[in-house]
Amino acid sequence: MKKILKFISIIFGTSLFIAMLFVVGIGEVIAMFARLKPHYLLLYLLVSVTIFFGFLLRWKIILRVLGHKIPIFKLFFFRASGWAVSYLTPFAKIGGEPVRTYFLTKENVPLTDAVSSVVIDKMLELTANALFTSIGIIVIIFTFTLPKKSIAVIVWAMLIFISLLGLFYYRMLQGKGFFTSIIDWLKLERFKKIKDNRWRIRDAEKVIARFFSYHKKQFIICTIISLLLWMMTFLEYTVLTWVFGYRFAFPVIFAVVIMIGISTLFPVPAALGMQEAGQVTIFSVIRGGSGKIGFAVSLITRIRDVLWTSVGLGYMYHKGMKKLVKKELRQKKDKIKWNF
Repeated sequence: MKKILKFISIIFGTSLFIAMLFVVGIGEVIAMFARLKPHYLLLYLLVSVTIFFGFLLRWKIILRVLGHKIPIFKLFFFRASGWAVSYLTPFAKIGGEPVRTYFLTKENVPLTDAVSSVVIDKMLELTANALFTSIGIIVIIFTFTLPKKSIAVIVWAMLIFISLLGLFYYRMLQGKGFFTSIIDWLKLERFKKIKDNRWRIRDAEKVIARFFSYHKKQFIICTIISLLLWMMTFLEYTVLTWVFGYRFAFPVIFAVVIMIGISTLFPVPAALGMQEAGQVTIFSVIRGGSGKIGFAVSLITRIRDVLWTSVGLGYMYHKGMKKLVKKELRQKKDKIKWNF
């Protein structure tokens, strides 16, 4: 059933991608790339690489607090591998986290600490996302004409997300469980895997709670890094529009960044088609914009993502991870538990 659903999502994404290409026009897209400015493209790639290493720095700080010194070049390949899995699976935001955990355990990092570092890193990322997305939504609402029902849905979804995030930090700072509370509330222990791993989840929650409660300096530093990375992301997409010789106002770039994020929420590998549709829509409705700009921006973004994915896949192939995972799943003796 899973294979069928994945096949359907790939067909849907591919069809949407092709549809957007024909809507914009193949000739128009070729013309866009003919006006590409190489020096801005290099600047864009430089900013992208800087952002990636910013993520590594934050993760390294978290691991050092937990008592583990992992060389940054290894973290580079671990994160690239996680990126590859996330990019190629329908779960773009969380699909690669178990891979990062797996590689940490191979560096003699206890499973609890490995999971905790990844969760802390992800929560810091989500916190920055929530802050800037909220600002972006406000900007978009006052800049673009949207149906009232759409505004209501967006605002409510954002409020729910921020509330859950706030609840997470409150429970952690109080030394109480967040994920285990959800397990208990939804009575998820009736599932054997969750029941067997509940104590591991609780141990991880204790490590996370200690990080937020007793390492406030590092927490603040990591938060600042997260905010700076978001600003760098804004710069990244600003430069990307320069690549094709265009200049757009602050609200437009915000909308572009947010639409990229929204497209990854749909269960389609690599956000195929969804990303293109989102960018074509954004650039079609703005003054001085055009769907061809959106498609070109999306295509450059996709090429960059494929480069990171290639690095991750190459590293996993080098480590023989595919065979190892298949063997573990076949024997049903998961030394590395994938469900946290």
